[in-house]
Amino acid sequence: MISSPGRFFETGALIRECIAKLGPWIRSCHAKDVALSGRLTVHIDEVRPGAGGLDYRTYLRELDALDADLPLMLEHLSTEQEYAQAASYIRSAAAAVGARIVGGSAHR
Repeated sequence: MISSPGRFFETGALIRECIAKLGPWIRSCHAKDVALSGRLTVHIDEVRPGAGGLDYRTYLRELDALDADLPLMLEHLSTEQEYAQAASYIRSAAAAVGARIVGGSAHR
């Protein structure tokens, strides 16, 4: 859904809008991030959580207000190290806003 520079720089507002509209129907979430490249034309790459511009504090705060059993899944990463870095970043961002993170098993 981050498809333009405007949305890239306003991810918090987009997250709040989506969760306000869809919150009661959300059953699982994905943890991804996006980075805006410095290429000649607009190019947005998917990167590991914490390596891009997604407002994870807002994302985790908003998810925390939903169902306590809502899974947040990491995917599309290449190495165990990337999964560990992403999980660590998500845990630290959650702690910064007081959001609950329970468990955290690795299933690949």
